Amino acid sequence: MQDLIPQSERRSVRNISIDKPKALIEEQGDGHTPEQPVPPMPPRQQFGKIGGYSSGASKKWWWIGGGVLALIIILVIVGSIFGGAKVTITPRQATVNLDTTFTAALEPIPGTVGFEVVTLTKESSRTVKATGSETISRPASGTIVVYNNTETAQKFIKNTRFQTPAGLIFRIPESISIPAKTASAPGQIETKVFADTAGEQYNIDLSDFVVATFKEKNDPLLTQIYARSKTPMTGGFEGTVKVASKADTEAAEAAMETELGDILVAEGASALPEGYVVIPETGSFAYETLPNQESEDGSVIITVRGEGKLLAVSALDVAQAAAADRIPGYTGEPVAFSDTSTLSFALIDPTFDLVAATSTDIRVVGPATLIWTFDIDELKAKLADKSRSMAPTIFGEYPGIERADVVIRPFWKRTLPAEVEEIEIAIENTAQ
Repeated sequence: MQDLIPQSERRSVRNISIDKPKALIEEQGDGHTPEQPVPPMPPRQQFGKIGGYSSGASKKWWWIGGGVLALIIILVIVGSIFGGAKVTITPRQATVNLDTTFTAALEPIPGTVGFEVVTLTKESSRTVKATGSETISRPASGTIVVYNNTETAQKFIKNTRFQTPAGLIFRIPESISIPAKTASAPGQIETKVFADTAGEQYNIDLSDFVVATFKEKNDPLLTQIYARSKTPMTGGFEGTVKVASKADTEAAEAAMETELGDILVAEGASALPEGYVVIPETGSFAYETLPNQESEDGSVIITVRGEGKLLAVSALDVAQAAAADRIPGYTGEPVAFSDTSTLSFALIDPTFDLVAATSTDIRVVGPATLIWTFDIDELKAKLADKSRSMAPTIFGEYPGIERADVVIRPFWKRTLPAEVEEIEIAIENTAQ
């Protein structure tokens, strides 16, 4: 067997023809298998050809469209959750130095200052050593408000009787004059009353009252002039009680009266109607020692009831009167003091009667800053559902607005919310 292929019979890649495929040749006896021809490469197939675009390009546009839709949904959600508007307003302001006298009236008219009489009642107790006993007879007492629903003032003399639905009689200790009714409410006045006789049966809770004489005569004024309790009726007693020494009793009463005076002034200031300022030196205080009570150890419990009346003036009315007096060109727009603590208020007439008087003159002294005010709810209603470009026109309707800045959320919105609850108005006080 020939081990080498003659050089003339050697084959190389260059000598292999790929133009014509040859038939399979049977294996030669020498163990070599002739090389088979390589079949031609089939053409590459194309898949997913749709409308001239491949499936990859289609998926890309689906992703882009989905992203845009998701962004729109997110923006809508953000707008609904975090949407709203904040309007920061700097009001018009002016600084004044006051030393002016104003007229204060219970029923103010334009150009005057309104006042109210604040009445408070408090009790205080002390325990002292008992030194004996005594028999006492004391009528119950309390405060009522008398109303006048007629067009003329009504006067009642001392000891006029007021009657409860149960028939209990209470009398006024001093003469009173009840103002006539106004366009919106009946005239009224507070007064002290005392039970007609002593005894615990007159210690009653809040009640209605009529004028006993009107009821007896079936007078038409029976339904026009009437009264209601301001405080319960208390203190009525008849019997024997333990007592302390005169010195101990007087010392305890003096301490409690001082304590009650401070409490009544402090609580009177906190009980004022909104926008009112109390004049402390106008305080009128009355103290009453209630029947003694016996403690468990046999000591005496002394109780003092204090009633305080304080004059309070409308700070808003004073501010407008001050603006009219000190601000050139002021035309009556609503104004307020930024802080009343810099002002002192005093009565011109120190004999002013808190119970009977209907007007008085007060002096106001001190520096103050006046701030122009406006109806915030009204402004919100006007701004609701309006475009940002219309806001300056609306602000121009308010002479008390010096400057206004509007921030709308989300930032891409150009219209304020339609719901007034979504509009926040912040007042920037530059005087602070």
